[in-house]
Amino acid sequence: MKMIETKLDKIAEIWNDFILNEKFFQRKINFDSEVETNYFGDILHYFYDSLILIKENIPEDDKDNFSASVFYAIGLLQIIFIQHDLMREFFYIFNIDKAEKKEFEKEIKRIRDLRNELIGHPINRNSKTGELRSTVFWGNRMSKNQIHYLKYTRKDNFKRGIQKEFSITHLIGNQEVVFKKYLNLILLDLKEDLREYLDNISQIEVSLNKGHDFFYLIDNIENNCSLLWNKHIIFDKDILLECYTKESEHPRYENTLEIFRNKLNYNIVNLRNRVYEKLDEENKTTSYQNKNRETFKYSEELTHFLVRLFEKRQVKERITSLRDTFSDFPCIIEELENMESNTENNTEYYSSYFYLTGVLLKKAVSHVKF
Repeated sequence: MKMIETKLDKIAEIWNDFILNEKFFQRKINFDSEVETNYFGDILHYFYDSLILIKENIPEDDKDNFSASVFYAIGLLQIIFIQHDLMREFFYIFNIDKAEKKEFEKEIKRIRDLRNELIGHPINRNSKTGELRSTVFWGNRMSKNQIHYLKYTRKDNFKRGIQKEFSITHLIGNQEVVFKKYLNLILLDLKEDLREYLDNISQIEVSLNKGHDFFYLIDNIENNCSLLWNKHIIFDKDILLECYTKESEHPRYENTLEIFRNKLNYNIVNLRNRVYEKLDEENKTTSYQNKNRETFKYSEELTHFLVRLFEKRQVKERITSLRDTFSDFPCIIEELENMESNTENNTEYYSSYFYLTGVLLKKAVSHVKF
């Protein structure tokens, strides 16, 4: 069952890395209110537990023990039965075609009939008339390697028992073949979605770098590639849209948008590489190089000072200190004053902060001692 476990791992990785937090993938499956609770995780853990139990066998000391063989057979058939139900849940979640589900039912019918005959209804009566149909008894050739039982039917007036034998190795092997087939089907569908997702990423990259409609760009990211966002304030939608409408009014807004574009390009490359990894196409991974980025480091003291300013901690005192230090630089004073008067307005505060730290201070810091 190692191969089944590996395929479950791949499905789980795609779920955790993409489906759980991306609307694009959620629209491809039945991501309803139940699935949203992540009961998929419960199914997955149950699946893993069942695989472990199937691996376990009768202890060598009990290999010829009739009772141990019967208990093992009952446990094995019940676990396989449960796995079928878990796979049906997968079919529901991943929106598998009716034809495929019908084929699955045909392929598992034999083993489900065996389980129902031995465990579900060993004394089988007609549900409408109450007439006895058949009875089954465990056979004396039960072992850790095979299931053996006798079936008596009305057709033979319950006089001659039909002996039935099933290889346990064959039952487990057949289960593995069937599950491999349908887990592969789910993986193929998910990989097709991942390739479509790559197309979305490429469209966003083109829109970003060729200056297409900015509002459409933001909307496209939000609805189809929200994993391109991160928690950095530069990805705040309201800030971006306001800076876009004010871009021609002051360099601070244009600078904020430029920082956003560079970070978004970086995220695009990283997200695309993550998709390639899930598609087993790691040879296609690339890296992002910001050609316009200048290598510049502030002193440790000033860096610490600016970090606290970014966090809006002791803003008035820190701005006063910077104003005193850079009093001969009117452009810096302008941004400091804009920050000071707009501590509750993130667009103004952070666009000035980015312009101050990314452009103006770099030009001035070599002329003063901080």
